Amino acid sequence: MRWIIFSLLFAGCAGTPAIQVRTVEIPVVELRHCLSTDDIPATPEPFDRGDETDARNLLALATANLREWRQYGVESQATMRRCAE
Repeated sequence: MRWIIFSLLFAGCAGTPAIQVRTVEIPVVELRHCLSTDDIPATPEPFDRGDETDARNLLALATANLREWRQYGVESQATMRRCAE
C-alpha cells in the first residue's frame, strides 16, 4: 500500500513543473538629494550682548542680529523652494 502512495506522489512530480520562471523588470525609484551641504545657508550666531549695558547699543545689536536671522530665513526658504521643484 505504501508503494502505491509513493508511486502516485512521485508520478505527480515527474511531469512538467507548475512553476514558471520569468525575468520581470521592475522600475526602481532612485532617490537623489536635491541639495548639497554647500547649499544650506550658515546659521547666524546667537545674540550675545556681551558687556553692553547701553540700551541704544543693545537695540542696535539686537536689530543687526534680527536682520541676520531674517536673511537666513530668506535664504533657507529659497533653498527649500528650489529643492521642492
